[in-house]
Amino acid sequence: KEFANVEQKAKLEGRQLGMMLAPKSKKK
Repeated sequence: KEFANVEQKAKLEGRQLGMMLAPKSKKK
């Protein structure tokens, strides 16, 4: 159960990072 929770957290964080980085790469 703990491992799955950590994986879900990582996926959510990855999504947030992607959303923040996507606009920056587009500006370049």
